[in-house]
Amino acid sequence: MPPPPSPPGTPPKRRRFGTARLFAIVLAIIGTIAGAEFYALHQARQARLAPTAPSASAPPATAPAPSATPAPSATPAPAATPAANPALEGPIGAIDVPAAEAMIGPRVQLSGWALDPAGIRAVELRLPGVTVPATTGVARRDVAQLKPGFPDGANGGFEFTGDLPASPSLQSADRRTLTIVAVAKDGRETVLGVKSARSTRPSDRSRPVGS
Repeated sequence: MPPPPSPPGTPPKRRRFGTARLFAIVLAIIGTIAGAEFYALHQARQARLAPTAPSASAPPATAPAPSATPAPSATPAPAATPAANPALEGPIGAIDVPAAEAMIGPRVQLSGWALDPAGIRAVELRLPGVTVPATTGVARRDVAQLKPGFPDGANGGFEFTGDLPASPSLQSADRRTLTIVAVAKDGRETVLGVKSARSTRPSDRSRPVGS
């Protein structure tokens, strides 16, 4: 159907101007939409390319502190042993022969060693009512190596071989306690051991000591 005729008196130039204006408005709208889409694409691309910055509210990451290693438990130190005081303590020593407690006579043999910082004056075999000296100054280099620093340490041995003095009160058997004592040169003493001495032959009691 053909468009209605223009009202009388409307010039054709004005109609053309209205159509061009409408076309310009449409193009402006299309350009605005295209510009908005282009700007959105540009911003999205910039967001992908830009490095990710850490969040301002998040605290900076810190390396975990190493766990404290517990200190090893201190082992109690052994109690200090007081140094030997030669003025208070006696000589040191041991009985090597016999190893047993009992000695059966009439003839007995006994040996060992004794040392003291002041030196050894004597080693005595003490029976009830009588004292018998042992021979001192016997060579004992093994003792000197184990116990260095003592005077005459290389000759710190002692020995006794002989019959013990008889007990007149006993007729058939003689059983007594024998105490071996080391005596230092300044008079200090140490009991090195106690033996049980027994003689079963009364006739031997009259023999001299050391014969």
